[in-house]
Amino acid sequence: MSRVTETGSEIPTLDASNLSYQFERVNIDYPEIKSVSARLSRINESKAIPKNLAYLDDFYDKKTGTSGTAFEVNGTKEVIVAYTGTNPEGDFFRDAGTDFNDIFLGKGGHYDPATHFYEEIAEQYGKDNITLTGHSLGGNIAQRVALKYDVPNTVIYNAAPLYIPMTTNWHYIKQFQQQVEIGQSDLGAIHKNISSIESDMKKFTGKVIRITTMKDFLNPGADSVEGIYIGKEYFIAGSGDHGLDAIINDEKQISQLEALFSLQGGILENIKLKMSVIATLQTTLSVGGTSQSEMIYLDGVQAKAVAKGLVTAAENGDELVKASAEAAIEEAESLYKTCQVAPSWASLLSDAEAEQAYHDGGATRDAMVTNVKELFEKKTQVSGELVEIFTGLVSSINEGISELEGQDSELAGLIRTYG
Repeated sequence: MSRVTETGSEIPTLDASNLSYQFERVNIDYPEIKSVSARLSRINESKAIPKNLAYLDDFYDKKTGTSGTAFEVNGTKEVIVAYTGTNPEGDFFRDAGTDFNDIFLGKGGHYDPATHFYEEIAEQYGKDNITLTGHSLGGNIAQRVALKYDVPNTVIYNAAPLYIPMTTNWHYIKQFQQQVEIGQSDLGAIHKNISSIESDMKKFTGKVIRITTMKDFLNPGADSVEGIYIGKEYFIAGSGDHGLDAIINDEKQISQLEALFSLQGGILENIKLKMSVIATLQTTLSVGGTSQSEMIYLDGVQAKAVAKGLVTAAENGDELVKASAEAAIEEAESLYKTCQVAPSWASLLSDAEAEQAYHDGGATRDAMVTNVKELFEKKTQVSGELVEIFTGLVSSINEGISELEGQDSELAGLIRTYG
């Protein structure tokens, strides 16, 4: 079964980022289709719209090629605004021009349509309910919109950087000004864009999660030239190249993302929800005064809610540590392999001679791979022990409540009634 075409991943930001490409494709290929249901039908021919997402609105700007789609997460007030990346099924050459002019050179001319769309959605559904997302070029746009409006939550996938200091440097621009036909107005746009980004970065209070796959070509390239990003980067262990379909179709990768997003707030929100239910129950029981048995019951329910939340957090954390270990070891193994062959510039050396030279310089398997494995073995041991500790805490609480239940008929009745 292909999740991409049948169910989606049911991770809202991932599916929204992936679907935004299809909405852009339909806007370009079928401009005559105005009916929402007909457009959604066209989308579903290629990729499934998951049952947890409801389409709200979308846009496509012909001048810049910028586009995006808004979805509501069913059963919540959360709205996902997904910006589209460089689209091989859309206006590829226009997108490629945007990549070069607006990111590589730093003009930022593609942001205005994106910010206008955000403003419309924020006005209609509320700023605090919006999560921004995007893949590749779309991740660049999501970062810029997040900065401009101090958006609380953003999740981006294999994102392009906000800008590249080297290529937006004045001396670099002057050196290549004639080759790439940069005029005075372009210089002004570049300066204004970079200055605005730097100013907004100083005031930004939101949270940005950057998801990167192990074989992505874009982020290593951007990192090599010190591309500017915001947020914290997370790698998906066992992942592939730049696209999103491979993530959606892989249960292990989806599991890693679910664990990450759960730790980023879902567990705490779940505990808060349970506590609000407990508060309502406490109000019900307090009519006429709260008995000792009722107080014991309420204390027990609260303790179990918190303890179970800690177990879930520990389990998800354990999964992420194991995934991080796998990713780090994979990267270490890959790096070590490069030390077993002669680099292209050292044509006089054989592979064996190059490997020996690296070894003599300290680039041994023990230093590059074994040490990484041992480090993460310690980390996974600690995370596993935390799971055992919190699981034991839940068991102890349950045993204590069961013991009291056998001694207190009123408490036993409360447990039978309210659980």
